[in-house]
Amino acid sequence: MTRAEGGREAGALRVIVLADDLIWATRLVGQLGTVGADPVRVGSADGFAAALALPSTGASTDASADAGAVRPGHAVIDLTEIGRAHV
Repeated sequence: MTRAEGGREAGALRVIVLADDLIWATRLVGQLGTVGADPVRVGSADGFAAALALPSTGASTDASADAGAVRPGHAVIDLTEIGRAHV
C-alpha cells in the first residue's frame, strides 16, 4: 500500500484506489487529493485485501503498517486494462 504524499488530517475521507494502470492510478489519487480525501493506492488484489484488513480504529497491531493507519471506508476500482491484449 502506498499512502499519497502529504497525508491528510485525522478524520479525512480515506479511499482505496485500486487501478491496474499506473497512469490511471496516479490520476485518481490526484483527483481524490484535490477534493480533500486521503487516497491509499494499491496495485493488486492482495494490496486491496490488506487495506481492507486494517483496523477500523487506527490501532494497528502490524508493525509493517503505518502507525495509526485506519481502514478506508470507500474505494475506487479501475480495471480498464483487464482483458486488453498487450502487444
